[in-house]
Amino acid sequence: MTAPPMVAVTGATGPIGAEICRALARTIPVVVGLYRSRHDRADALGAEIAAAGGDFRPLRCDLLEPDGPQRAVRDLKATAGAPTVVVLAAGAKVRGPALTARPDAVGPLLHLNVAAQIEFARLTLKDMIKARHGRIVVIGSRAGQAGLPGQAAYAASKAALAAWAASLAGEVGGFGITVNVVSPGAMEDRDSYSAEEQHRVVERIGCARLGTPRDVAAAVAFLASAEAAYINGTTLAVDGGARF
Repeated sequence: MTAPPMVAVTGATGPIGAEICRALARTIPVVVGLYRSRHDRADALGAEIAAAGGDFRPLRCDLLEPDGPQRAVRDLKATAGAPTVVVLAAGAKVRGPALTARPDAVGPLLHLNVAAQIEFARLTLKDMIKARHGRIVVIGSRAGQAGLPGQAAYAASKAALAAWAASLAGEVGGFGITVNVVSPGAMEDRDSYSAEEQHRVVERIGCARLGTPRDVAAAVAFLASAEAAYINGTTLAVDGGARF
């Protein structure tokens, strides 16, 4: 008997990760949300999705630990089996000028945002290849394409993930697996702006507003669907037509 579809979402308790879990729970039977420490948010998200008729299973893991990705995949399979969809939404930021970004801050950021995400996906790919079906959706950032003063290491990490995704797409597409990136722009629930800063940012956005986690989640849900089977190796900007 074939196991029902299951999606694994890293960074599930962040604003974008949580909204992705809500969106995918409407169409995918089982959603496993991986998180590091926000137990209250994970429990609240699970109760909300259950009330709407979905099946959300929180899974605590620390991808920064030396064997974090390996342990996460092992616990994931014990909890719900092998995923058919993987969404890489975990991430961290280092704010400040590049000259002040020291190795003890940049190192963990690059490890979490890039190395740990890549290893987690690699370990889940084995079962997707056997099944000859799968979806990997990476949450990138417009910063990875346009740069973001004050967040150089973060922008570099997102650029690295986008390049990895484009390369991987060419390797696994023949197995019925697609790999794509959703690249959010300025988000109202992700960045803090003063009234003056927000006005200046919105002036450069064609849709004349900041984005929301729901905007990002809608793009992820589409790329995870059967309808997106021939979209592979692309980066979908969710930025309202920003001109930066």
